[in-house]
Amino acid sequence: MDQGKARIAVDTTPPTQVSRRALAFRTIVSVLFLGVTVTFWKVNLFPFLAWAPDGFLETFYASQLEFDHITIGDFSSHTIHYLAIAATHWSFMFGLAWQLRRPMNKVAPMWQATGGMAVVTLTYPFVDVSRIPPPVFAVIGLALLAGLLHPANLFRSPPRSWDRRMLTLGAIAAVPTVWLIVDQVGLQASGVEGDPHWQGLHYNFMGEYGLVLLLVLALGASALPGWRYSVWTGTFLTVLMGAGFITHPNVVSSQGALWGVTMVGFGLAWLALGERRYRRSADTAPLAYSG
Repeated sequence: MDQGKARIAVDTTPPTQVSRRALAFRTIVSVLFLGVTVTFWKVNLFPFLAWAPDGFLETFYASQLEFDHITIGDFSSHTIHYLAIAATHWSFMFGLAWQLRRPMNKVAPMWQATGGMAVVTLTYPFVDVSRIPPPVFAVIGLALLAGLLHPANLFRSPPRSWDRRMLTLGAIAAVPTVWLIVDQVGLQASGVEGDPHWQGLHYNFMGEYGLVLLLVLALGASALPGWRYSVWTGTFLTVLMGAGFITHPNVVSSQGALWGVTMVGFGLAWLALGERRYRRSADTAPLAYSG
């Protein structure tokens, strides 16, 4: 192509087809967001309630424990697991909510929602899939369909360029995260009936959390439109779990207070680096969307 000429992409899709696709996309996104928010409302509240007295939590989450086929007693032993599943839910909900306005500017968050639901299935070969509620598979299918209908043609535009500093920091965090995934999925695969955490697929929750965290960190380091939203999500995921490790250093699946402090520190450093990158992008290209 001649340097003096610019290539202009022209959308030849008929307007009626575009509007139908946009309507279908927004409908599916809205249904998914409301479905996950309302159906799992107690789990989604856990990041805010995790710090309440154990007696209150045991009473408030009694129905959820019954649903997970877990005998009520000593709710604190489940704290880290519920933080993990709530964190993955919030990552998914964040990605969906940001699609309701200007989705073309929110490609990274859409990958966060669609990709997040896809990566959790990587743990399924190591668990008893019959214990996973059927609606979960419907949610995964709808999330993938939403990705297909995204106006940016999501699966044709995967991340191809990265911020070197953020990618390096994310790669460092990936080492202990992969170890956590392997360890917890291994516990789920080799668990016994008498273990309430195995019964409730709680070790699997930890593996899913780790996979979603890896994805979100990669998206935050990418150059996809909306990467800044994923930076904030990555900070939320790490600081929340780090605070859980600090507060509950000795419960099942907790990695201890030292790792908790490290995760909180990483989350704040990740956010600072992301905001510095965003400001630098705005200064060098003030008229271009940079996050």
